[in-house]
Amino acid sequence: MAAALSIAATPAVSAPAHASKVGAGKVCADCVKATMQRLVAPDMKGRACGTAEENAAARWLADRLKAYHAKGAAPDLEQSDTARPSPEQLLEMARACEAASLAIPEIATSGGGGASSEPSIFAYATSNGFEGAEASTSYR
Repeated sequence: MAAALSIAATPAVSAPAHASKVGAGKVCADCVKATMQRLVAPDMKGRACGTAEENAAARWLADRLKAYHAKGAAPDLEQSDTARPSPEQLLEMARACEAASLAIPEIATSGGGGASSEPSIFAYATSNGFEGAEASTSYR
């Protein structure tokens, strides 16, 4: 546990000096970059579930949010598409993709085309009291 605390206390990448002046509800590109660099730093060792590194990353992120005076629900990032393509629409998309690739003179054969849609809802709860959820849709 002491190692995890030292990881959280000594970030490999610091937030930019102006980060505390950005203000609640505002985000700067340098702040996001610094946060991402910290969370993928080698001392986090991949942050597998239930490890000291995952706990340290969660504590570090919670501390950052407190420093930004984050309160209330996170903003909706609008990552979820309410349209749900039918199987027939997906089949037509797959056919169109295959036809487009076969229209390229250098391509003589195709292994087929494919299309899929996947709506997801992720709910989070941590032992330090954080609760949140997000929805997203991916297409392939």
